[in-house]
Amino acid sequence: MDDARNGNGKRKRAGGSHEGNGNGNASSEESSGEEDGANSAQKSGGRFLTEEEKKRNHLNSEKKRRNQIRKGFTELVQLIPGAKESHRSESDVLTLAVKHVDNLARQKAESAARVKYLQELLARK
Repeated sequence: MDDARNGNGKRKRAGGSHEGNGNGNASSEESSGEEDGANSAQKSGGRFLTEEEKKRNHLNSEKKRRNQIRKGFTELVQLIPGAKESHRSESDVLTLAVKHVDNLARQKAESAARVKYLQELLARK
């Protein structure tokens, strides 16, 4: 089983749950849901969160994150010419966004060059 160490030296599974006290054996304190250190931030009202509460919090956080991404793509589609024409995949929207931003950057550079040219013309008079 692959594991990674978190900031305070405890091992952490890929799924984010702790494996125990660092030696591979879960202590009775850790298995009862009571942990110390960085994990005390997961208290709710002076008590530690149960595994079910942690799972529910994680699922709610993931749902919120997905909704924010979905909302961002909806807003992006409104800003990109041609993206509203039909239902497009997220990768299509990102490709169109990159092309649009590149086009805007090119137009900005061309406009700046034109302004400089016109300023030079005015300075000669």
